[in-house]
Parts: sequence; structure tokens; C-alpha cells
Amino acid sequence: MALPPLDLPATHPDRPIVEPSPARVTEPDGLAQLRLLGSGSSGNALYLALGEVRLLIDAGLSTRAIVKALAEMGLALSSLTAVLLTHEHVDHIQAVPGLIKRCPRLPICASLGTINACRELYGWNLPFIELEPLVSTCFGMVQVTPFEVSHDAAQPVGFRLVCRELSFALATDLGTVTPTVVEMLSACRVLAVEANHNRRMLREGPYPDRLKRRITSGKGHLSNQQTAELLRAVAGPHVEQLILVHLSEVNNSPGQALTDLAPALKLLPRSRVAVAAPRVPGPLLQFSIAAGKVHERGAAPLEASQLNLFQEVPPKAGPA
Repeated sequence: MALPPLDLPATHPDRPIVEPSPARVTEPDGLAQLRLLGSGSSGNALYLALGEVRLLIDAGLSTRAIVKALAEMGLALSSLTAVLLTHEHVDHIQAVPGLIKRCPRLPICASLGTINACRELYGWNLPFIELEPLVSTCFGMVQVTPFEVSHDAAQPVGFRLVCRELSFALATDLGTVTPTVVEMLSACRVLAVEANHNRRMLREGPYPDRLKRRITSGKGHLSNQQTAELLRAVAGPHVEQLILVHLSEVNNSPGQALTDLAPALKLLPRSRVAVAAPRVPGPLLQFSIAAGKVHERGAAPLEASQLNLFQEVPPKAGPA
């Protein structure tokens, strides 16, 4: 997909990137809010609000889809504090030009490798903000720490965010589980983790051999079996919510992923499990910034044993 070039001023003169703010929570009852706007090769984006800080992690949907999803939550694009990018692949960044045109002072934050790749691949001359792996940046009351992952991109990262007693980590688009990944996901109350494919389905599926080799390489995507191993390494009663993301529409399904992960999920006795669907935004989840339960807006907290599937979708042909 060709993306339009961007040519914007080198700085945001009217808005500092990291805005100090009082350590107070504006969401009802001190709740953080999370909504997965899209997941998979059709486009990835995740909204996370922690107190006054509202972040968009990846912008791989259309600009219209992101603006609409925010509007459904009563939010304008200008209310975002920043956009954090995991890497430069189109299914993670395609809305950036449209977002910047609508909101020129919106900070776009990424690793230096991702920044350089976006400039070289797409001709984007915009004021990126560099986030250095394993160096924390504070956005108001939220500490954001990127960590490197193994994927076929310039310098891909996952993110760990901490606000008071709430810790959240996203690890997607990675072909290998490294000690760094395990360390950054450990002790997190909320996890969003890739479960891209079932090995048998990929092996017997319609993809060409070259694409199968890419997906299964150390710089590809996690299989359900690899995700299970990762969950075993970070499991414990501290985990309140697990969201499985970036499922292949051809080589996986929500049911298959849950079957493959069943033994590992038994090690998460307090956690609810959600499987993200592509193309359709998930429900708005809310979390206590102090230790507590997670629940959907307007609903009573669910029991830990209940399973929340965002949506079950039939397989469709397409890339992983």
C-alpha cells in the first residue's frame, strides 16, 4: 500500500511532547480504559486511557475508522496525548498521515529504527519523537517503556505501561520470545499478546512456502504454541486480563487458539481471556488503577472463569 508523503515542521512549537499533569484520575472511580480498535493483518490499533493520558498504540486502520471508534467513546482526535508505534509495517501505521493532517500537533512516538524506516519508505518528514528501548518516558502519570522484539522490521518494539498499581504490556509481531520480552511482561496485570497461527494449520494451509517460512522464522509471528510457552513464563494470580491479538484469519481461529493455549491458561486463575477479532472494534474494558477487577463499561465485573470473545469471524484469505 502506498502511503502519502508528509512534510511538516520539525517541531511542535505549541505543545510539549511529555506533558506534566497532576497525578489524578479523571475516569469514573479511578478506572483506566482500554479498547482494541483492530487487530491482525487488516489493521492494528489499541486505545488506552490512564488518568488524563490517552494513548493510541499503533494506527494501522483507516483514519476514518480510528476517528469513528474514538467518537463512539465520546472522544475527539485532539484528546489523544500521543500515538505510539510498534514498527513501520503498513498494518500498524497507515493512518498516521490522516491523523497528522487532522491534528498536526499530535505527537507520533517510535523507536529510531522505525522513525528512519518511515522516512525512507514513505517519505514522511514529520516531527517524530524517539523512544529508546528500555528507557522509560513519562507522559503525565504514565511511565512508558518500549522493549525490542524480534520481527522483520527495522527496530520493532513492544510496550510496557505503568500507572500507579496498574501495569499493562503489549507484545505483538514477534517471532521469538526473548528474555527481555519475558521480563517486560512479568508482573503485569493486563497483557495483550500475539497468538498468530496454529502450526498445523499454517503448514497445511494455502500460503506459499516463502510466506510460511517468513511467518515461522525467528523474525516472524508467534504460533499458539510459542504464546503458550510465553504465558507459562509470566503466569500468575496477578494477571487479571489477557487479550490474544493478531490472530491469522487463515491459519488460526479463536477456538483453535484457546484450545492450544488451554494448559497455559490454567496457570492464570484470576484472569479473564479475550480473543481479538479483526476488522471490528472490541468492547471498552475498564480497570482499576489500584489493584482490582476488570469489567466492561456499564456491566458488572465478570467472574474470572468467564470468557469474553470479542467476535468470532470466519476465515478469509489474506496475509498473516
